[in-house]
Amino acid sequence: MHAQLFPEGVGREGCAGPDVRKCLAEHDDFSEKWIAARPHVVAYARFTMCNAADAEDLGQAVAIRAWRGYATFRGESAFLTWVMAIASREAARLAAHRLRRAEREVPLEVQGEPVTAACLPHADPPSTDWLPALAEQACERGDLNLTEYAVVRARLALPGRTWDEIGTTLDLPGSRCAVAHCRAVAKLRVALFLHHPELLGGESALRHAMAQAARVPHDPLTEAEADVFRRAVLDRRSDHRRRNWPTLLRSACTKVVGHLDMP
Repeated sequence: MHAQLFPEGVGREGCAGPDVRKCLAEHDDFSEKWIAARPHVVAYARFTMCNAADAEDLGQAVAIRAWRGYATFRGESAFLTWVMAIASREAARLAAHRLRRAEREVPLEVQGEPVTAACLPHADPPSTDWLPALAEQACERGDLNLTEYAVVRARLALPGRTWDEIGTTLDLPGSRCAVAHCRAVAKLRVALFLHHPELLGGESALRHAMAQAARVPHDPLTEAEADVFRRAVLDRRSDHRRRNWPTLLRSACTKVVGHLDMP
């Protein structure tokens, strides 16, 4: 009766052996909970993924993972919270898979060009067309955690919604979404400087903006921030020896970006 609720490979046919009654009871219990949770998973998949096919793939992956792991669910959190955590992990996994596939599928006419040329269009900086790809790459590298990635994707899909409304979609408190987004923006800004300086005008524009940031009277670029920014962004070096260099780099990027001459 409940098999139609699940994608292929998830149903009563998995119940066999001496524990069949227990398995069927768990199946019915899961079915009841999944019916209530499924609309949230579908909404999250539609908001998070780039197209309907990817959203469907995510929904099926979540259903399968949840059913297979239901025996380990102890009720320490709400079922919906547990399922949405699975959805967040699966979304990041599928995004990473798509990114790896895109990196392998370089068109013949652009062989030899950096993979980033295909992943991130060379749009003007104010455009947000490259933001989803940038977020996916940052999540793949581990720069963004899964919550930050999910919040960024939801924010891009729902630009006019409040944090409480976005939080409802992700089953997170609105305040937590706001904090996660603030942290993600700082991390994505650094990722943009480190991995795609061409979108910000190139090395010459970055050096000019850094010099301006060091000369402003209020909260100028400090010597330590300038040193880390020069090593990491301009010289593309990875031998960061200063203490707390990630914090210094985030602060430097925040100050420098305000002096970029972007249309």
